[in-house]
Parts: sequence; C-alpha cells; structure tokens
Amino acid sequence: MAAVAFVAVLFVVWRTGVLAAHGDPVGVDIGNVLRIARSWQGGVDVDDVVYPPIVPLLAWSAQAVVGTAWAAHLLQGLASVAPALGVWAVSRWFRGPAVAAAAGLAVGVATGTSAAAAWGGVPQLLGLGLLPGVVLAADRWVRAPDRRRALVWGGWLLLVMMISTLVAGAAVVASVVTIVVTVLVGVDRSVGSRLAALLRSVGWALAPPALAIPWYVDVARVQSLPDGRSTELRGTAALTVVLGPPAWLWWGVAAAAIIATATALRRDQAGSTVAIGLLAAALVGLLIGEVRAAYVVPTALATALALTWPVGSADRSTTERQRDARASLARAAIAWAVVVWMVVLAPSRFGDQVVSYGRYTPDGTLRAARWLADRAVVGDRVVTAPVDGVPTGWWIEAEGVDAWVAARAEWLFFPGERRTAAVAEELLSAASWPDGGALERLEACGVDWVVLPAAWGGVDEDALDRAVAAGRVRIAFDDGVTTVLAVGGSAANAESDVTVPAWVCPIS
Repeated sequence: MAAVAFVAVLFVVWRTGVLAAHGDPVGVDIGNVLRIARSWQGGVDVDDVVYPPIVPLLAWSAQAVVGTAWAAHLLQGLASVAPALGVWAVSRWFRGPAVAAAAGLAVGVATGTSAAAAWGGVPQLLGLGLLPGVVLAADRWVRAPDRRRALVWGGWLLLVMMISTLVAGAAVVASVVTIVVTVLVGVDRSVGSRLAALLRSVGWALAPPALAIPWYVDVARVQSLPDGRSTELRGTAALTVVLGPPAWLWWGVAAAAIIATATALRRDQAGSTVAIGLLAAALVGLLIGEVRAAYVVPTALATALALTWPVGSADRSTTERQRDARASLARAAIAWAVVVWMVVLAPSRFGDQVVSYGRYTPDGTLRAARWLADRAVVGDRVVTAPVDGVPTGWWIEAEGVDAWVAARAEWLFFPGERRTAAVAEELLSAASWPDGGALERLEACGVDWVVLPAAWGGVDEDALDRAVAAGRVRIAFDDGVTTVLAVGGSAANAESDVTVPAWVCPIS
C-alpha cells in the first residue's frame, strides 16, 4: 500500500509539473467547469448547459484557494492517477500485488489517461477511477443480495452519475451485464431463487441513483450532439485514438483479455463476471460514435486481464503445477515488458499531448481574463474569439466575465450555447476584420469588449489601425498573447443608420 501511494504521488508530481511548465492551464475543459460553477453564482450565463455538479464544485473550491491556473494544474494532475488506483484496488481484491500493480501501472501511463489529463478531462478520469469499484459492488450484491450491498452499489453509481455522464453510462452498461451474467452463471442457486433474493433488495439498490433521474432527464431533453463533431469516431479508429500506436499490440491485448475472460467465466473463476461487464462497456464505447466513451477501453482491458489471470489448482500433480508456474512466469514477464515499454514512452507522449492541447490556451490568456474581470461591469457585452475553433473564451468566463464565446459547433453539445457561439462567430467573420461592416455590427449589438487571442489569426492589422484611428475601437489591453478591444461606438447605436440583419443579434 505504501509503495502504491508513493508511485501515485510521483505521478501526480510529474504530471502537475509538466502542466505547470506551460504556465496557463492546458486545454479548455477546466475553464468550462469553472464557468459553470460561476453561473451558479449568477455572474455568468451558460445558456442551457447542464453538467454534473461535483467537479465544478471541486474546481471552484480549488480556484478560491490556489487561483485559476493552479486549480487546473492540480485537478488535472490529481485526477490522472484515479483510473490507475481504481484498477489496482479492484485487481488487488482478487489477485496478488504483482498482477494488480502491473494492471494499475499500465492504465496510469496509458495514452488515453495522459491525453485526458492534458486536455482537462477531470470528470472522466475521476469516473474511470470509480468504474471498476461500481461493477465489483454490483457483482457482490448479486452474489449475496441484501440491503447493505444494494445500497453500496447504488451509492457508488450515484457518485459516478454526479461526476461524469459518459462514465455513468459505462457504469450502467457494465453493471447490468455483470448482474445478468452473475445471476445466470455465477451463484450456486437456481435462477428462480437468485432472482427472488435479488428482487427483494432491488429497491434499495435503485434508490440512490433515482435521486439523479430528474437531472439526467433534463440532460437528455436539452443535450444534442452536432453532426461532424470532433469526437465522432467509432470502432478501430476510436481504439487507435485512445490507445495510440502500435495498433497490433493493443488488438493482441484485447484478444487476450477476451479469451482469458471467456475461459475464467467457464470455470466460474472469481472476478470473471466483473471482467465481462467491463469488457461489454468497452465494446459499447467503441461502437457508439463518441470517442470519449472509448476511453473506458484501457480500464476495461487492464482490469479484465488482471481479474482473469490464470491461476493454478492445488489438486493438480506436481508436474502440472510446475508447468503452470513456468507458464505464469512467462506471461508475467511479457506483461511487465509491455508495461515497462509504456512507462518509458509515457513522459514524451504526455509532453507532446500537453503541447498539443496547450496551444488552445496560450500562456498569458489568464492575464487578459483577470484584467478584463477587474474592469468589465455587470451588463457589459463581451465577445471572445476562438483558437482553431476551440472555445478559449471559456477561460474569460472562468474568471467571472459573462461572454459570447465563439467556437466551432462540434465543440458544443447544447443548442443554446451553439446559438450564442454562432452569433459571436458572425460578429468576428469579416474578411478584413474589423472593417466598417464588422464595426457596425459590433456597435449595433452593443458589444463593449472583444477578446482576441493572437493565435486566432483573424485580425487584419491595417483594418484595426484604421478603426483605432477613427476612434471606433481602442486597444485596451495587449500583452502579445491576447488583445482586448474596447468598442467605442456601441453607445452611438441609436444614431446609426446602419440596417442590421436579423441574424446579427438574435440573443439581444
């Protein structure tokens, strides 16, 4: 236990350090959860976004203590070890320390884990840390149904539901499959008596997650996934994105996990029903066309292999036991060789991922956000430009400034925020921005501030110089990374004879 804690601390320190070296937060996801927490205080309007509450509360609390940048770095670093600890804890329940350590370490350094840590996927990482435990709790409840075990499973499922909608879906799939398989093959009683005992306690199991049903109904009612979104991948493409190269190795690992699980299930080996539930969730994740759901795969494969690791039988002959021991040693050597290879590659891969996602929040973005937060007043209209279509403006809202955040539609999963983003995109869409037409639209919409990351690349410097010389805008802040323009003519809109098309300000 002490060794596991030590390794976990090393991982947190390593990843937090790499993230902090970037300066500002990496990715935009923590900015999203912070703006949602701000919206609960009434300072920011997030349109129709519905989000699980636990991570926004954690992020807001951390922001209040250590500031925005370190809140992001620490949450991403700490959450990055959650999947590994979850796999280790459940694997240790059934297997020895070496097998559990290999499984946990493999998930800890997996490409999918480090990618989620780099982009800020804290809800997903925390949910994946809990997922194996939720499925184990389902298995234990079905094998010995009573009120306490039913409540334990329901309580853990409720916790996952309040952390991540994606992982909650995986937890439901894995739990249902595990329950069905365990009822059919996993307990030494007739199917009828198994079902009777289970049904007597099912109400206690469903009571905790039922508390989240109204919230999930609201999510299902409002959320809609846009066509062509950046995460729309399935099958082999999703698997390649999640696990990284070489693909042939991971197909081999997946085949080994499936074969080992089928063999263990036939023998009614302890842990086999948990393994099959997790593999079922991984398969669904690969098929639904949402690549983030496929990030269940590393957790499922590692846990399934650990739980179905072949074990010898004490009643076998000495020669057979010796042969089993040699085979087990060979399997362990191969497994640990793969894990060591992953560990060696992990630092460079994580560094590359931080660079990749870090470009969406250039170091200095928060300086502009804090500067604007000190000057913008309630009612000011702020428009923020994206970086490569990504809603970098979420970090402006994370500092408590309400904004119209421009972004490509595939980054946004709620219709209201897509409508707002479309308005912001239109206000920033002139070929020679900010030419006269662009300025007239800004003024007609009553825009007070425009936040322009240099990486946006949409500014025509000559047009900007003319607008400044004419007094239409003023460069209020410019640190070389982000420019904030004050729109000087918005108050004169009443005297303007410009005809504003209906699409310009539909959310005015």
